[in-house]
Amino acid sequence: MIPTLFEIPIFGGIPIHSFGLMLALSFLTTSFVLKKLFKRANYPVDLADQVILVAAIAGLAGSKLYYLLFEAFDRFMKHPIDMLFSGAGLTWYGGFVLAMISIIWLIRKNKLPVLKSIDMISVPLPLGYGIGRIGCHLAGDGDYGKPWDGIFATDYSKGIVPPSQAFYGTEIAKDYPNGIVPDHTLCHPTPMYETVFSVIIFTILWYTAKKKLPTGFQISLYFMLGGLQRFLIEFLRINPKVAFDLSGAQLISLVLIMFGGIWMFWAFKIQPKAELNKISAKIK
Repeated sequence: MIPTLFEIPIFGGIPIHSFGLMLALSFLTTSFVLKKLFKRANYPVDLADQVILVAAIAGLAGSKLYYLLFEAFDRFMKHPIDMLFSGAGLTWYGGFVLAMISIIWLIRKNKLPVLKSIDMISVPLPLGYGIGRIGCHLAGDGDYGKPWDGIFATDYSKGIVPPSQAFYGTEIAKDYPNGIVPDHTLCHPTPMYETVFSVIIFTILWYTAKKKLPTGFQISLYFMLGGLQRFLIEFLRINPKVAFDLSGAQLISLVLIMFGGIWMFWAFKIQPKAELNKISAKIK
């Protein structure tokens, strides 16, 4: 793990953290792709930067809040200041919800069609998320998976949240002496799994964005694929079970998948009929 890449030798040394660098690269890449989509749709290209800025601020705030309240509450209560300002905590759902609300507000403010705009904005989101997850992997911030000794097993002992902290108090820790998982324990590199899945989702969304599909198709597909990705990844991670032996993130994933499926049905079945009825009414 490489939490700190290097230091700039001024003012006593300014550290450049891998998480922050990958986060910046994530926003720049997302903005680049979104500008291309906006240009293709004859949207104001400069608006793409505003969308990404608003999404970045709201997304980081939301993801941090969800992480502290629902995934690391005990640690947050014990070390509130450290947890609040640490690089740990990039929880997709919390960030996504607050970012989406902020984006819709910005779109409406600029008097643009909401659903069409959200379709375009959804395309680069998984790519940006995947790049951000590389930062989580390099930082070793505790988002990695359960102990494992397979081919891709990774040593997170030099991460900002090593295994002895990440698994403290969990069922897994009970299987180790004194209830402490050794820091050099190899684990599933789940952030990198998510990066791979995210690139695949982005590729699918980018390809379908070029097709003539009903408005709302892109965002509904993103809900379904993104929800499926998180639902499966959670089986390899340690998070509190909420109901039906599933974590809170998995339950939200199922809701998101179902919501995406209903929305896609509406996009293909209900929406075209509604548009035809409007056209018929105008003709009469």
